[in-house]
Amino acid sequence: RTRDGSVSLSCSIGVAELTAGKGLDHLLAQADLALYHAKEGGRDKVSTPPSHEWIRGNARARNRVARSSKRPNRPPLDGDTGVSPQRV
Repeated sequence: RTRDGSVSLSCSIGVAELTAGKGLDHLLAQADLALYHAKEGGRDKVSTPPSHEWIRGNARARNRVARSSKRPNRPPLDGDTGVSPQRV
């Protein structure tokens, strides 16, 4: 509550897991798709990456996957710390 009235917030969250052998670009692409999937589900949703069937049936999701595959390569994550050895 503020002095001018109430404020309403909503939050959608996309959650992805770093998989051995996959890079940061894959992780970010999966988190991006999960967020898009959560937003499509309505307000205040948390989602993991959607199924391949959902992506194939959703033109905007297919475009996101295509764009993410064209990103320049980033350095891999350090397996011990989860932090990139270089600043990205």
